[in-house]
Amino acid sequence: AIADAAAFALARAIAEHNEKAREEIRSYNRVLLAGDPRQAEPKKPNRRSARRFKQKSYR
Repeated sequence: AIADAAAFALARAIAEHNEKAREEIRSYNRVLLAGDPRQAEPKKPNRRSARRFKQKSYR
């Protein structure tokens, strides 16, 4: 995740200053300029995490 963020930042910085480099980056991997839209799902109330429920005991 950190390596992806670093690659994203470097690609954006290079693309800002050089239009030819921007086209090269776009043809190589468009995600480096567009970013990754996935985000962490928010934690829900009364649960341990976003999807996990509290354990229920029947005895």
